[in-house]
Amino acid sequence: MRKRATVRAGRWKVCLVLIGLFAGPVHASTADLPPDFSQALMTLEANGCPAALGALQAIPQPPPGAIRHRVSFITGFCLLKTQQPAEALALLEQAAAEYDLLADYATFYAAQAAHALQDPDRSTALLSRLLARYPNSRLAEEAHFQLGMTYLEIQQLEDARRTLLAFLDRYPASPLASQASLLLAKIFLALEQPQEAAPLLKRLYISFPADPTPVETARLLRAHPDLVTITAEDRLLRARLFFQADRYRDAVAALTPLLRSHPGNGEVRLLLGRSQFALKEYAQAITTLHPLTESTEPSALQAEALLLVGRAFFRSGDTVQAIATLERIPALFPGSHLAADALHLIGLNYEERREEDAALEAYARLLRLYPNENLGDTARWQRAWLLYRQGKLQPAVHELSDLLGKYPQSPLKVQALYWRGRMLEE
Repeated sequence: MRKRATVRAGRWKVCLVLIGLFAGPVHASTADLPPDFSQALMTLEANGCPAALGALQAIPQPPPGAIRHRVSFITGFCLLKTQQPAEALALLEQAAAEYDLLADYATFYAAQAAHALQDPDRSTALLSRLLARYPNSRLAEEAHFQLGMTYLEIQQLEDARRTLLAFLDRYPASPLASQASLLLAKIFLALEQPQEAAPLLKRLYISFPADPTPVETARLLRAHPDLVTITAEDRLLRARLFFQADRYRDAVAALTPLLRSHPGNGEVRLLLGRSQFALKEYAQAITTLHPLTESTEPSALQAEALLLVGRAFFRSGDTVQAIATLERIPALFPGSHLAADALHLIGLNYEERREEDAALEAYARLLRLYPNENLGDTARWQRAWLLYRQGKLQPAVHELSDLLGKYPQSPLKVQALYWRGRMLEE
């Protein structure tokens, strides 16, 4: 329901934009519009429909021909938004028939009014007319979905099935696609076609874990335990999507039993450790990743695990263990881009320990061994600042000059220029 509310909020903004288009800019000159109509538009923009209705009712009846259809549309729209669907329906149907510029919008809102009046036959007729006449309307996507919903509400299952299948075929990337898929799966189950529901439910469970549909999807899968087979690879994909959606707690919940049943799966272990790290559960991340870091077969997963464990020790305040862990990366994986990251973090750890000479050496190693990595400007800045704090102005100026000369697009450029000037002044 949250997603549909978002769509409706967006539609309200679209309606205001269109009102502005056919009325002219509200704040610009409205000399070509009757004063009462101009006032109604400004009231609608500033205060919404309840206030605008009063201004609309002040317009002499019948309205002048130049604005008659526009008045009908806006009045119908505002009557609908103020819970007066019976009065709104007649005006919106009139606008749909006579006002070509916004006929698709008028038809859509008329269908909403009919739905509010519990007249599904009229609502489905209006929505079907909109899709037939205005297939490229900005409202066609939601109208198509709403048509399927309305058929389902009145238990016309075959019509609902046909409409929602066509919706998914035309709008596969729609934000409403997961809801349409869930409704369609329910229809197939009601029609005793479980083989048609199975792929929909499996895709919903795996590919839309962060969507509003997973609770109902999980309930249907529990109710039909033999319908869908979920493999370990499927569960990993689902957990990965949780992680990508920043739902780290859900990712941990999905990955923990998966790791328990597949303790040798390095990808599962690494993703669980990354999720725990993102939750600032550093001790748990270190424990989870430890078997990867101690593997006797070097791999990209091991390099990433070592970097993550080193960062977790650093965040936990254990700089000794952080440095020891991070030093293993350039030793074991000298050709990995993570080696430069490790040396940068080693420098930060030494700075945290106030061991400035060791930090300077770590940054120098980074620059010497990995001159083409994108941390070069950062390493030179760190070295310049440490040298400056030690009172070594000339070497500090040299580092900043190199930063400016070798990294002209660096985000550190402005502060490097400023402090180079300050140092030269001293």
